[in-house]
Amino acid sequence: MTVSPVVEAPHVVLLTKAPFYKEMDGGSKRVAAIARELRIAGADLRAYSVRGELPHRDAAVVGSVGVTFSDRLAALRVLAASLSTMSASVMKWFSWRVALEIARDVRANSKLTLLIEHSQLAPYVVLARPEQRTVLDTHNVESELLANFASSTGSALMRAVARYESWAMRRVERRALDRFDAVVAVSSHDASELESMSRGAVRVSVASNGTGDAWFQALSSPAEEPTVVFAAHLGWRPNVDAAVWLVDKVWPEVLRIRPDARLILAGRSPAAEVLALRSSTVSVLADVDDMVPVVARAWVATAPLLAAGGTRLKIIEAIAAGTPVVSTALGALGLEEMAGESLIIANTPSEFAVALTRLFRDRPNHEQTRFLAKNYRWSRTLASLIDSVLREPSYEVDGRV
Repeated sequence: MTVSPVVEAPHVVLLTKAPFYKEMDGGSKRVAAIARELRIAGADLRAYSVRGELPHRDAAVVGSVGVTFSDRLAALRVLAASLSTMSASVMKWFSWRVALEIARDVRANSKLTLLIEHSQLAPYVVLARPEQRTVLDTHNVESELLANFASSTGSALMRAVARYESWAMRRVERRALDRFDAVVAVSSHDASELESMSRGAVRVSVASNGTGDAWFQALSSPAEEPTVVFAAHLGWRPNVDAAVWLVDKVWPEVLRIRPDARLILAGRSPAAEVLALRSSTVSVLADVDDMVPVVARAWVATAPLLAAGGTRLKIIEAIAAGTPVVSTALGALGLEEMAGESLIIANTPSEFAVALTRLFRDRPNHEQTRFLAKNYRWSRTLASLIDSVLREPSYEVDGRV
């Protein structure tokens, strides 16, 4: 009788900003999908979040039990690396507790991969040993997002702060290209931006954003009146500005053509500025438990962003649900291949209003719209990232081991 050798599950330590089990926004949805795909692939996964606890955490790793002097030195290196970035965007994500816990994991298992989500957490890479594999999943080119925000904001103070942070985050991203074994972007646009920082010396792989089965299974039941939805985290500054622009600049032109139109701003933690936009034709839905039926009932979904980075999961989700989308060029970054009858790109208020009312009149076929998203299921879009994470830690990348 032949006994097959026991293959040890690959060990992965995943670090992210906040708990992702509720999948409240684009970042948490992406991280949750990555965690699922890693477990499906057989990885022994231990996840950490800087803010809040993860429910599946082993209680034995919480606290100071088993912390050594070398672990404390490692945590100090993370602090020093964070301070050296001169970025408030980075410093606010430093956690002594998390640095100690990951240092302990790194010390206990030499054959692991450290997967870091979000560029602001890049300084934690100093915890890894030379023989351990390190992967950074960027989510956005943060320096570009901040530069876009600086160009769009009307506040001189916020513009100055955003420009400084853009400069600081560009330094963080440039350093990450040299320090990590693999860097992952969510679009070819983002990959090109990152590669330009290293003058082409480092290749950045692409693992696009995607969506889950619930969106593809959404029932088509449009509202009786022409309904537009903007689904987003309504407390995030770029989304707040987008909502204000949509209501103040675009919506009056839409109403002149279709007085019966209705606009829904839906998402978590709406800012006071968003709540103030409510009117007889504009409603705000806060902290919606299930966004699928809200988007599926809308005649048109929108992504009116004036400052953006990465790719908008909300566009992919709406298309998968069969709902056409009108977006600014920045909102549709990385998804330009979808542009056509079901994804219209419009940048001025007049163009945006015309696109919305055109879709009221000439609504594209529901299933044809949904077909555009067929290649954006998480299992497919994340395949290259999962492969990169599960390679042997000694795998050579761009001449580095």
